[in-house]
Amino acid sequence: MTAAWDGHASLALSNALGGIAVQTALLAVADIAYRKANLEHAAASLGNLMLAALLIALLAGVLAAMAAPEVAWLGVHPVTPILFVAYAMGVRLVGEAREEPMWRPRLTGATRLDRPEPESPGEPGLARLWLGFGAGGAVVMLAGRGVARSGEAWWPKPHSHRARSRGFWWRWLPACPSW
Repeated sequence: MTAAWDGHASLALSNALGGIAVQTALLAVADIAYRKANLEHAAASLGNLMLAALLIALLAGVLAAMAAPEVAWLGVHPVTPILFVAYAMGVRLVGEAREEPMWRPRLTGATRLDRPEPESPGEPGLARLWLGFGAGGAVVMLAGRGVARSGEAWWPKPHSHRARSRGFWWRWLPACPSW
C-alpha cells in the first residue's frame, strides 16, 4: 500500500506478487519437512481447498486487469472493487462451507481430522483476539512502510534516466505495462 500511495505502482504489485511466491515456496519447504505424508493430503479440508480456489480467482482478476485496456473510474480500475467484493464473498462462502459442507474429503490413514478443540476457561475472549489482530496488522503496516521506503530508494520512477538505462528486459516487465 505504501509503495502505491507514493507513486510506485510497479513496486507495489511486484512486492505483493513476490510475497505470494515466497509463501508458496515456504509451503514447499514445509511439505518437505512434514515427513508423515504430503502436506496437502495431511491438511485436506474443504476450507483450505476453497481458500486456494479464492486465491487463484483473485490472482486471475489481477492478471485480467493487467491485460485489459487502461480504464479508470475516479482513478480506480473497475476490477479493484470487484476484487474486494469477491474476497468478502469468498470468505463468507468458506465460513458457510465449514459449517455446512456440500461434500466431505475421503479419509485415509494419513489424513488429520480438523476437530475444534474444547474451549478452556483461560483462553482470551473475542475482543482480545481482535485487539491482537489489529496490533499485528499495525506492526505489519509499519514494517511494510519501511520495506517500501527501502525499495523506493532503489526502484526508479517511470521515465527516469535510471529506468531507461535498465535495458530490454526492464522495459518489458509484465508488472510495468506503462513503462
